[in-house]
Amino acid sequence: MKTNVSVIQKLLSQAHEAEQRQAALLAQKQEQYRHALRLLNDLQAHIIHYQQRQHAMGCSVAWGEAQAMRDFIDTLRTAVAAQRVEVNRLQSMLDEQTKAWTATRQRVKALEQLVSKRRATAFATQRQREQAELDDWLLHQPSQRAA
Repeated sequence: MKTNVSVIQKLLSQAHEAEQRQAALLAQKQEQYRHALRLLNDLQAHIIHYQQRQHAMGCSVAWGEAQAMRDFIDTLRTAVAAQRVEVNRLQSMLDEQTKAWTATRQRVKALEQLVSKRRATAFATQRQREQAELDDWLLHQPSQRAA
């Protein structure tokens, strides 16, 4: 029984290490996702800003300058589309990493429960053994006095 508990404790230790690695990877993926999302938001804000500038310029600018502004806004839209793809890719990776961490965390919890049950069982067995020894001693005690 003691060997069983020590094997499970070793597995638990390994599971804790795996959980820590998974948690670190998850934190890294979360930061990458947040960064990509900030970049997407910044690009969208730039589009709005330049569209407002374009609208404010109205007809008072030369055709070449207006065309350059439209081209720049189109370039920003292309960048937004590419960044949206990146955000979606990172969201998918984040989801997978979250699942991996969750699975590892569940394994840790299961092993912790198993260790706890094994310890409780070992304690109960020890108590039964002690009680049996005490009962045996009490049973034989009167016969030893008489002798």
